[in-house]
Amino acid sequence: MDVVVDQETLRFREPMRTAHGELRERPVLRVRITGPDGVTGMGEAAPLEAYDGVRLEDTWDALEAHAAVLRDGDRMSGGQLLDACRAAADVPHALAAIDMALWDRAGRRAGRPVAALLTDRPLERVPVNATEGVVDPHGNVFGYPGLHIADGSIMPGPVGPNPSFTIAALADRFADSMLEPDHRAAEAAAA
Repeated sequence: MDVVVDQETLRFREPMRTAHGELRERPVLRVRITGPDGVTGMGEAAPLEAYDGVRLEDTWDALEAHAAVLRDGDRMSGGQLLDACRAAADVPHALAAIDMALWDRAGRRAGRPVAALLTDRPLERVPVNATEGVVDPHGNVFGYPGLHIADGSIMPGPVGPNPSFTIAALADRFADSMLEPDHRAAEAAAA
C-alpha cells in the first residue's frame, strides 16, 4: 500500500480559550492510504501536547513507522495491519489516524458509509454540542429525550490518574437528575 502523511495547520476564525491555554491554530497530520486497487482512505491525527502530553513530532514519527508496515501489508486484514502498526509504534493518535484511514478505505471499496460497515442500523446522525459534548449537565443526550449516559465516556479526555471517584460522582449526580426530573425543571424555570 502507498502511504502519504502530510501536515496542515488549521487556523481558527477567532481564538478558542481552553483549560490548557488559548488556541489560534491547530496542526493536523493527514494520512492517505492507497491500496493496489487504487482506492484511497483518509485519516487524521491532531495531538495537543498541552492537553494530552503527546507531541506532534512523536505522532509523525509513529505514522512513518506505520507507513513502513502498511507498505508491505497488502495481504493483511485491517485488524492485522492495525496490530502490526501498534507493534511498530504504540502512539494512540497515530493508530487512530491509521484506523480511520483503513475504515474509510474499506467503506469506499464497499461503496457504503463506514457506519454501515460497523452495524446494520447506524444512526442517521449523532448530536454533539461542540462546546459541551454529547450530554447536558444532567447526562441527557442532546436530541434524544429519555436517553442518558452516566459513565466515563462523557469525559472529553483524561482527567488524571484513577478517575473512578470522578466517574462515580458523575453517575450519582446523573442518577439523581433522572429520578427527579420535575425538580430539575423547576430549577431551570427559576434560573
